[in-house]
Amino acid sequence: MAKKDYYEILGVSRAAGDAEIKKAYRKLAREHHPDVSKAPDAAERFAQINEAYEVLSDKNKRQTYDYLGSEGLGGGGPGGSRVRWSSADGQRINVEEIFGRSGVDFEDLFSGFTGRRQRHRPQRGGDIEYSLSLDFLQAVNGVTTNIQVQRPKPSGRGGFITEQIEVKIPPGVDDGSRVRVRGKGQPGFNGGEPGDLYIVTRVGQHPYFRRIGPDVYIDLPITVTEAMLGAKIEIPTLTGKTRLTVPPGAASGVRLRLAGKGIPNPNKNTPGDQYAVIKIVPPKKLSAAARQLAEQLAEQLAESNGYNPREGLW
Repeated sequence: MAKKDYYEILGVSRAAGDAEIKKAYRKLAREHHPDVSKAPDAAERFAQINEAYEVLSDKNKRQTYDYLGSEGLGGGGPGGSRVRWSSADGQRINVEEIFGRSGVDFEDLFSGFTGRRQRHRPQRGGDIEYSLSLDFLQAVNGVTTNIQVQRPKPSGRGGFITEQIEVKIPPGVDDGSRVRVRGKGQPGFNGGEPGDLYIVTRVGQHPYFRRIGPDVYIDLPITVTEAMLGAKIEIPTLTGKTRLTVPPGAASGVRLRLAGKGIPNPNKNTPGDQYAVIKIVPPKKLSAAARQLAEQLAEQLAESNGYNPREGLW
């Protein structure tokens, strides 16, 4: 039977607290209730949600599940078949009933047992995910920060500890990047190594920079005369201001490249590029004198070289 990930079913991390699990359950239960949802698998989905909540909302069942998976709860969840093992003297042991006791000691539980899960078999601890919000420039430049992570106690006797961990986010992470911190996940079992902590970065937007892969873009508004005659304009970059040359005749949408001024690449030595995207912005109001000059310019352009920006389009 396929193993079930109750955390994934409820859409929560393995470090989620009781309040978060309860909130996620209520939301999903309302959405997938067979009397509400029209989906053909609503009843099955609703049953999975209830099964996941039944386990994760119970301290002892959750502890058992974290260490042994859904199989340890009776072959696939609370409603599955009872799991039995044999002790060294041949006695049949009902593990499901033992798991129901509070303060279960996993070292004592498996002492002398035979079968698939033997006492001295090391088991690696599970991984933990932690969502970390960063602003745009923190993601670009990297940051060192402290976070608090809740993990099960290493003793296996139930309960959790809260640990403050210093993490270093490398320059250039993007929204959804995963930064690994070795050995800071759930504790191992029977001497197994602990799992890892994965920092999942959530990057906010910037007022004027926007990112596409390793490249950064910025809109550059220019006047009609700057577009016609060209100009040297000071613009911001990720490392400070620089002067950019706008060539004569620049049209809206043209991208001007600044090599190496983009996002640092965590896996490479070369950063991306920055692009300034031309946006020609005409004046909203014209004085009588300015309008007269504009009309004269339009006549001269049409007479001198037959200027027509729509020529050949239709």
